[in-house]
Amino acid sequence: MKQKLWKIRYYIKRLFGMEWKTFFESVSLAKERSRKPWIVMFFDIIISSFRYNAGYNDYIEFEFYLMNHAQRQSYLTAPKSMAIARQYNDRERAGIILDKSQFHKYYGKFVSRAFLDLTEASLSEFTDFIKTHKNVMCKVVDGNSGVGITKVEYSEALDIQALYDQCLNQKQTLIEEYFVQHPKMAELSASSVNTIRMVTFVDKQGVPHIITLALKIGVGGYVDNIGQGGMYTILSEDGEVVVPFINQKGDHFSVHPLTKMNLIGFTVPNFEVIKQQILEVALVIPEVRYVGWDISVNVSGNLEIIEGNPFTGTFQLPASLALNKMGVMPVLSQYLD
Repeated sequence: MKQKLWKIRYYIKRLFGMEWKTFFESVSLAKERSRKPWIVMFFDIIISSFRYNAGYNDYIEFEFYLMNHAQRQSYLTAPKSMAIARQYNDRERAGIILDKSQFHKYYGKFVSRAFLDLTEASLSEFTDFIKTHKNVMCKVVDGNSGVGITKVEYSEALDIQALYDQCLNQKQTLIEEYFVQHPKMAELSASSVNTIRMVTFVDKQGVPHIITLALKIGVGGYVDNIGQGGMYTILSEDGEVVVPFINQKGDHFSVHPLTKMNLIGFTVPNFEVIKQQILEVALVIPEVRYVGWDISVNVSGNLEIIEGNPFTGTFQLPASLALNKMGVMPVLSQYLD
């Protein structure tokens, strides 16, 4: 009974928090791509929300309109992922990963870039940091999805006092040296740090497992997040791009839309070493069992953590690209208690 009441409250909250304009745009997009009547798509999205816990973004991104019942059940939707995170992640310990200042202290072994905490640093220290490292990233400590990040390029004309005040006012209290990625990773998009989202889960025996291997790349901006205009694909076990990238609207790209680089066949450098290193990362705070790690490859070919996400988004191939139109839920389910 309690579970039913919780579900009712949950759906009412989602209903009132819904962006209706985006919802109706999703219905129209589903109609266009499925070639089914608008009213059919309207009710199918609503039914999918209740039956498969799939938001309208999940419905479009993963192409639910192409799937049968079993295939829809196999997809890890955003609400399902959130529920798993709440169940398996210690909330207090997850706060360490969410707070980017604490994160650096715990995961320093896997972070080579210098950083400065403005809650502890003076204007003089901030000035020295900017002048030493030239290009820096100013971040809010609890931001995600690329929100609250500003790239600053140093020049003699830069008003450092104004920048210092701006960072404090906007709560961008984490200042990081701009990360220089492996030259092969930079081929994908030179303006952004291109990252691999590796989702890990630590089972009840304390053994870490890799659930998802997704490669994210930028499209003109300085971040690669899909919500900020980037796109992603799912890598093969050896780190090769074998299927097209997708953006937030579900469009497919085998060629980069700006650079015209052929993306199929690209392989992440030193990938086997990177996979072994992420299993070590997953055990730094084992009480946070389900995490999406944004990592890149540094110039030495080793893993560099950009950030951890204990409330990770979902990364799966859409139905038209996935083998048997199946999602990642069966893989993850075998490790859940």
